[in-house]
Amino acid sequence: MTNLVLSCSGPNTLLHIADRIAYSHEQAIILALIAIFSVVMWVILRMWKLLPISIIAMLLIHPYWSISALKGDCGRFKESASTFITYYAITCVVIQLVAWLWPSRSHKIETE
Repeated sequence: MTNLVLSCSGPNTLLHIADRIAYSHEQAIILALIAIFSVVMWVILRMWKLLPISIIAMLLIHPYWSISALKGDCGRFKESASTFITYYAITCVVIQLVAWLWPSRSHKIETE
């Protein structure tokens, strides 16, 4: 069972903070890879340009470098925001993949 840290003090506090910082770093790396994939998808498809732009914007303001884990809630918000942004990016890429796999009828007419 995981120990619940209710405040930013006590034994193992720095360990919990370090874990959350490491998790946020991993999420930033994953987001960078997703951004690269999304840009490649945009280059291939030339549609849904706003999706890779929004993913890159999220990478620029990623919680890993924009939210402190040392003040406040021991990094819980940093961890949660990193997860949310990664899920957002995955959703954007799924939209791009769906658009590629099931092109709309109007897109088929334009390419013919």
